[in-house]
Order: sequence, then structure tokens, then C-alpha cells
Amino acid sequence: MALQKGKNILKLTLDEFSFEEFKLIAIQTPLEDYKVAFTLNKAFDMFFIKELLEIEFTNENGTGHFSRFTFEDSNNHLIWNLVQNKSFVQNKNPQEDSLFTEIDHKFNSQINLIPELNKFDYLLKIDEIDDYYNIDSFISTLSNLKHFSTVYLADTNQIKSINNLIF
Repeated sequence: MALQKGKNILKLTLDEFSFEEFKLIAIQTPLEDYKVAFTLNKAFDMFFIKELLEIEFTNENGTGHFSRFTFEDSNNHLIWNLVQNKSFVQNKNPQEDSLFTEIDHKFNSQINLIPELNKFDYLLKIDEIDDYYNIDSFISTLSNLKHFSTVYLADTNQIKSINNLIF
């Protein structure tokens, strides 16, 4: 931190901000969002609640809407967010079929909230996590749940689109 003499200007460097620690678990499953939330509620004695407002994200393919469920864990002082990572938008791309007609071709595009994890259907963001919470045990149990084919603890330092998870 630097304070300039004679002026009331306070400069903060990026290193002086404290960032909340969080973990990100990527889940691959064919289940619908409400079934994933129900499965987590049942298996881990959680109480995920669906947020009324969906997360909206726009890229070159269109605008995707991602459902979000939250759970405030007062026992472990954690905030859990279950978020869809995939959204499908229908695009209309007018193309000429012949010299005199124009046909609208519709196709679906996949939009990912975190493109680096495009193979995963859901993201489980755990906010305010510390070293005392046994994340490995949680992931092990999560991996053994029926219909959860892949569970992966993502390295958040390697994800360029991590700002998409600010909500």
C-alpha cells in the first residue's frame, strides 16, 4: 500500500486484496438439474434451493441460460453453488437454397459457462472453503453416486474464464 505525501490518495496494489478461496468440482452426468440437486441433498444431507434468476452468459453462439442451486452450510461455514455448465441455444441461419428462395436452417449450439470444462454438465462451486474441510473424502463419495460418471476437482488457476463464476 502506498500513501502519497500531502495528498489524500490511497493506492492499493492487486496483491493487497484478499480473494475468497473456493474449490470447483466438475460433474458429468445425464441427470436433469433438479435431479442432481436432489441427489446431493439426499446423499450429503444438504438443502439445495433453486435460484429464481438463472445465470445468463453470451458468446458468439448466442445467449445461454444456466440454472443455479445454492446451499448455505452453517455447520461447515461453506456456501455451495450447483450450476449448469451447458446450455443449448437454437440459432437461425438464413441460407439461400436456390436462386429465388431463402430457407431458414435451425441448429443448436452448445454454450459452456466454463469452456475449459466443456465435457462436464455441472459445476459445484464451494465458497469460503479452508484446509479443514476434507474435499477428497467428499469427491470420493460423490464419485460413487449412481449416474455420476465423472467427478473432477478442477484447478482454478488453469481456467481462463474463471470470472464467469462470479455471481
